[in-house]
Amino acid sequence: MKHLKIKYKKNEYVNYTFLFLICISVILSPFVIYHKSLIQDGDSFNQSFPLFVYIGQWLRACIHGEIRLFDFRLGLGDDVLHALNWHGFGDITQILSVIVPYNYAEFAYSFVMILKLWLCGISFLIYIKRYVQHRRYRMIGALLYACNTYALAWGFNCWMLLAPMMTFPLILSGIDIVCEHEDYFSNELLIGLLVQTMNGFYFLYMETFLAILYFLVKESVTLQSCDLDKIKKFIYDGIKIFLEALLAVCLGAPLLFPSIAGYLQSSRTGGGQSFRIWEMIVHPFDYYRSMLSHLLIPNIYRNILTLGFLPIIGILAVFCHKQNRNKVPRNLLIIFAILSCIPFWGSLMNGLSYHSDRWMFAVALTVSVAAAIGLDMNTVSTRKEKNIYYLSLCILVVLYLTDSDFYPGKILTSMAYVGIGIWLSVAWEKRSKQPGQMFLLAMFLVMINGLLVFGSRKIGGSGYVFGFKGVGETKFEVDQYVDKIKDEKNGFERRDMSAASLGSSLIKNFYGTTEYLSTLNGNTSEFYRSLHISPGAYGATWVLKGLDGRTELDALLSVRHVMEYAGSNLDPVYRYNTVYLPMGVMYQSWIDREQFEQLNPMEKEAALIKYVVMEEGKEKITTLKEDKLDESVLLANKEKAHFTVLQNIVLEGENIYAKENAAIKIYLDDFEDCERVFPVKAELYVQLKDMFLHNQGTADIDVGNKKIQLRSVDDDYYMGVDEFWINVTEWKSDQTGQYFEIRLPEGKEYSLGEIKVYEHEINYAAIEERKENVLGNLEIGVNTISGEADCQEDMLALFTIPYGRGWKAYVDGVEQPVYKADVGFLAIELSEGRHTVLLKYITPGLISGCICAAAGIIILAIIYIRRHGRKAAVH
Repeated sequence: MKHLKIKYKKNEYVNYTFLFLICISVILSPFVIYHKSLIQDGDSFNQSFPLFVYIGQWLRACIHGEIRLFDFRLGLGDDVLHALNWHGFGDITQILSVIVPYNYAEFAYSFVMILKLWLCGISFLIYIKRYVQHRRYRMIGALLYACNTYALAWGFNCWMLLAPMMTFPLILSGIDIVCEHEDYFSNELLIGLLVQTMNGFYFLYMETFLAILYFLVKESVTLQSCDLDKIKKFIYDGIKIFLEALLAVCLGAPLLFPSIAGYLQSSRTGGGQSFRIWEMIVHPFDYYRSMLSHLLIPNIYRNILTLGFLPIIGILAVFCHKQNRNKVPRNLLIIFAILSCIPFWGSLMNGLSYHSDRWMFAVALTVSVAAAIGLDMNTVSTRKEKNIYYLSLCILVVLYLTDSDFYPGKILTSMAYVGIGIWLSVAWEKRSKQPGQMFLLAMFLVMINGLLVFGSRKIGGSGYVFGFKGVGETKFEVDQYVDKIKDEKNGFERRDMSAASLGSSLIKNFYGTTEYLSTLNGNTSEFYRSLHISPGAYGATWVLKGLDGRTELDALLSVRHVMEYAGSNLDPVYRYNTVYLPMGVMYQSWIDREQFEQLNPMEKEAALIKYVVMEEGKEKITTLKEDKLDESVLLANKEKAHFTVLQNIVLEGENIYAKENAAIKIYLDDFEDCERVFPVKAELYVQLKDMFLHNQGTADIDVGNKKIQLRSVDDDYYMGVDEFWINVTEWKSDQTGQYFEIRLPEGKEYSLGEIKVYEHEINYAAIEERKENVLGNLEIGVNTISGEADCQEDMLALFTIPYGRGWKAYVDGVEQPVYKADVGFLAIELSEGRHTVLLKYITPGLISGCICAAAGIIILAIIYIRRHGRKAAVH
């Protein structure tokens, strides 16, 4: 018993776990005080939490033999592996979801979030053991790393950003092992790369860049030498690392290859932003000022990574003492400091897209290492070092206080930090004689830095805790909307809902029309953009916000239940769609995509009911010929006379400036369907053309009970959209007549070219004609869709399934071409007569990935057998 007790005390990982639980309890105390969950009201609510629930359901289905590769619960239907891999499908910590029922998923999600932070510290301890001798300072470094502002701010927002924090230290530790020993294999390198490979290629390529940089910095002395043996060793080490990295990639290929294949057909590859050369070299001055103003004291809304006292004083120690002149952390700090100031590096680390700080996990690791090394050195600070430290303290506190984002709590925080900073400098000098005092102070600094991330602004915190859902609120918000609709379970159907989480279909097992997944099939997003559905209905980048209640689109996409708002966004109204069309609609004719794109959104909707729109592979169609547009498609739309009344709006030339309660009232006195009695005879569309936001950031604009979102041109997520079409479904009336409102946020300035209003008559006759030509006995299986067709003439069968390379079609057992149709869906050709139709899906890249994984397993087995054989020979 005594032996076990001593062993327990000496176990570094157990001690770290105990200290971590103390720190995280204090840091997360605002969540307890304000009864908040760890589900952030944004990406966590729309992506991370729904995926956590979905993975549990998916794994439980796999246990029962159902391995689903394609799922209609993802947007309008998508590949499970490539759509979800970036969002954590492949994260080993999410396996815990398989044993947790939905009612307790919120608590399990919170547990996994904390588990991820703990694993970040464990990974740090594995890496730091080569650089820091004293165990207590290694643990302080691990706590700094696990509880840094990058992890707490970005990690709690999108938990997939914690994956590189767990894997990167392992990768660097593996590189150290390979370079410092003759052994050609490192378990740490293999595990780190394999885990990251399973989490997707986004951070994998990022960590690859950073690992190469680390290897070059580590071997920089060798590169400067003309010693042939050292140069040979450098090349040999590089080859060993490359081969082991290749082995890890092969082992993770079943998830990596599909994620790459999916990315190449996602909306992320639809064009990048253009930058001027100067903008890629330096940031605006305000960027650097904001970064420095919160380098010491956290404010996650202004800076993603706050160093705090310990890293700053540790960096000074590493730089100011000769014995550390050639240390790897010192050289990395210099390089990272330079790279963080260059926009091009941030763009490179984000796939040559807009500048992003997601690579800052590497900086968080380096500064935590510097803090641990500085503590471990036990050297007395020089006068120069002290002067630099106090000068830095004064400058950073002044910048923090004078930052534009000022609130009274900052004064209290600044005074406290000045006192703590002086106390730290005294304790730093006595750390060799009084290590306990230094250790407790370091613990306190870890907790206070983390606490300020979530703490109320009254005490000088960021107030980030108020951006999280309350305990039980997530489940309530999803259930209260979704569960009100009775599931008919009568054939294939979708629901047009947007009042709950965008990922609610993943939780509640229904087919929806909303989604927010970055690597969603690009054909889905293309369809929404072409019809001006999203961002017309409050969409941002890669966000699908439903079909805007448009009758013909609801029919075409098999939407049986539609949820609309009433009472200015307060109460949803549910209606049953009586003109629903089942999956698998057949057409007698088609039109060309180029002809289709000449139409406006209303005309496009009418055209989609009468024709299939063909694009790729149309030259291979043998039985049907191209048709010409019927004039009824164009005549169904007419522009309505209207007049506008401006309320609290100032006109300045072509620009409009919005004051408090600013609104544009649009009056029409001859639209009979404003009462919205279903089925409506006609829909009213408002077109906002050449609409721009001149202020920085975003502006959410209400159009009746709908929303659109404007972004300034220099915003990272600006989509280049300046024309909006909205189906107006909310009306008001006053003494002047009937009207709808466009409400503008106060204090914003806009350009608005013109406002047009159109009446669109619904072609119910064409919808009924489509109902007469549909697939019978339709069955949606696991990765298959089957049905029977009775064609009176040659036809094209349209399936509102996003077009992808994974689909194969079989008619009467014979494989047939799959065409891209209706902008983003797929169609097959059917000749006259009766046929059985079968669609099968296999994830692109999955088979080749499995072959690579099998080869990797064999190679790995050979490596371990040889290593075991050598050890046995030695003994």
